[in-house]
Amino acid sequence: MSRQTEAILDLIYQATLEPERWPDILAAICASTGFASGCLIMDCAAPGSASGTSFYATRRTERALRDFVEAGLFASCAGRLDRVGDALFVHEADFPAAVARRPAVETLHRLGLWDQTATLHRTPDGRRFVFTFEREAGAAGFSREAVGRLNRLRPHMVRSVTLGLRDPTAEARPQGPSLLGALPGPAVLIGPDEGVFEANAAALAHHPPLVRETGGESGRLSLAGWENAEFIRARIGLAARFGRGVDLTLRPRDPALPEQRLQAVPTSWHGAAALLVTLDPAGDDPPSRDPHALMDGFGLTRREAELTALLACGSSLTDAAPALGMSRETARHHLKQIFQKTDTHRQAQLVALVSREA
Repeated sequence: MSRQTEAILDLIYQATLEPERWPDILAAICASTGFASGCLIMDCAAPGSASGTSFYATRRTERALRDFVEAGLFASCAGRLDRVGDALFVHEADFPAAVARRPAVETLHRLGLWDQTATLHRTPDGRRFVFTFEREAGAAGFSREAVGRLNRLRPHMVRSVTLGLRDPTAEARPQGPSLLGALPGPAVLIGPDEGVFEANAAALAHHPPLVRETGGESGRLSLAGWENAEFIRARIGLAARFGRGVDLTLRPRDPALPEQRLQAVPTSWHGAAALLVTLDPAGDDPPSRDPHALMDGFGLTRREAELTALLACGSSLTDAAPALGMSRETARHHLKQIFQKTDTHRQAQLVALVSREA
C-alpha cells in the first residue's frame, strides 16, 4: 500500500466521526486517481425519518450541481439504481441521460458526467449511499492504474459511511443490530491488543477462523490458519498501535482454500482507538469475470466474453473497445449480442448479473 493510499484511507475513516470532511476527502480521491472530475455522496434518510436527504460532494461538483441537488434530482436517480439490484458496483453509461432531462446538459457535459460509475450500497435500515465518480477518459492524467486505485478505495468509503451511521444512543443499547453486518464481507473491529470489539457474521463463520474464543465476551483476532502468522500479527500490531494501514495477501495453511486480501485501517469505536480488519478475495477479478467462465456460463463468444469481463470490472464501452482492438461500432454490436444471450437490456443490468454470479 503506497503512502498516498494510506493517507487517503486515514482520511476516509476519519470521516466516520466527521462527515463534514467528505468534500475534502472526495477532492483528494479525485486528485489521486487522476481522472475523476467530481464525486457525489448521497445519504437517503431512513423511511419515516424526520431528516431529509443530505449530500456531500467535491467543491466543484457542489458548485455546478447545487440547484439540481436541492431540487431532489439525485434522489430520483437513487431509485433507478435501486431497481438495478444489490450489486456493490453498478455501471450504467446512460445514467446521466436521465439526469439531463432537466436543463443541466451543458453543465453535465463540462463535468464529464456522460461516462460514469456509480456505487450503490444499501444499509439494513433502508438508507442508501450513492458514490459517483465522473470519468474524463480523454483528460490529461487518465490511466487504467488510476481506475484500479479508485476501485480499491470504494469498499472503504462504503464501510466508513456505514460505521458513521451509528446512532449516538447505541451506547445505551449494546444488544442492537451490528453495523458491521451491513458490510459485504468478513469484518472485525479490534483494539491495540488484538481484542475483538465486534465482528460480523461473515467473520465469525469464516474458515480459517478469524475470531478465537477466549471465554470472555469479545474474543481475539485469530491468525493461526494462515501462513506467516507471526509476521502478519506483527504488522497488524504496529498498525493498531500507531494508527497505520495494512494491505496484505494471506495464504491459508490449507492449500485447498483460496488466498485472501487483508486490509486494516485505523478508526475509532466508542471513543477508543480501533482497527477495522476486512477480508476480500485476492486479486482484482472474481472468478466469474474470467472470460472463459463467462463463455461457459452465458454461452458467449470469446470476444463477447472479453468485452463483458472489462465492463464488469469497471471499464466503459468507450474504454473497452480500444483495449480489445475493436471499433466502438463493433463493440456496440457485440454488446447487443451479449444483451440477447444474458436476457439483459442495459449495461447496468449486465454488470449486476455478472456480480451476482460472482
